[in-house]
Amino acid sequence: MTVIMIGAIVAAMVTGDVAPAIKSRVQGTSINSSATWAPAEILSTSTSGSAWRPVTVVDSAGNVHVAWADNSGLDGEGSDVDIYYKSWNMRTGQWSTIEVVSTGSTGDSDDPALCVDTVGNVHVAWEDNSDIAGSGIDYDIFYKVRDNVTGTWSATEVVSSESTAASEHPSIALDAAGNVHVVWDDLTNYGGHNDNQLDIFYKVRNSTTGAWNPVSIVTADSTQYAAQPSICIDNDNIIHMAYEDYGAPFFIGLAVEYLHCL
Repeated sequence: MTVIMIGAIVAAMVTGDVAPAIKSRVQGTSINSSATWAPAEILSTSTSGSAWRPVTVVDSAGNVHVAWADNSGLDGEGSDVDIYYKSWNMRTGQWSTIEVVSTGSTGDSDDPALCVDTVGNVHVAWEDNSDIAGSGIDYDIFYKVRDNVTGTWSATEVVSSESTAASEHPSIALDAAGNVHVVWDDLTNYGGHNDNQLDIFYKVRNSTTGAWNPVSIVTADSTQYAAQPSICIDNDNIIHMAYEDYGAPFFIGLAVEYLHCL
């Protein structure tokens, strides 16, 4: 068994007479069954800015997929923050070139979430304050999928289309039918749940039609804020979710809650 670990390395530097500057880069390493760590590899080798918030998954063929936030401005994307993607091929042992996922975004794109389906298509969700499809300049949840055959990314889709306030911190998962499930925290007062607090919102994208279902609020029983959700789906198609909740029932203070949907 080999375990892949992706992290961020932070370096300090001094330029001329100015104060020390901090930059971060994305690097990866792995450990095999003998518990020996391989040398770390810098993944953000083509970037000149800072790279942070990496996420990684391994597909059924053993290929490694990594996405992160980066402000290097590759491919003429400017100095705003974008989502970058890179993959490692199991057969060749080589990393691909960096691809910009959030093309078309004019604001900051951050906090990516990543998953890969059974045929190798890469699905990415992230938070973005670009005004795409009338979403406004508050943060919304955006989504793209990369076709494994053509190597091209789809057009950007706005997941949090019902939201009128900040939508952040997405998590993404796939079920056995290839439907895309996304959760995030959202400040929108929606569906009569008007407490002006963060709640966990949830949506599903139908794999056949490509349409998103209406949003539902997972934490309607929370009395204060709920944030930072994490979602996964098991082999029986049961959805599991954990999140932090300051208004957890029978608890005063911040707690981590768990729920599942049959």
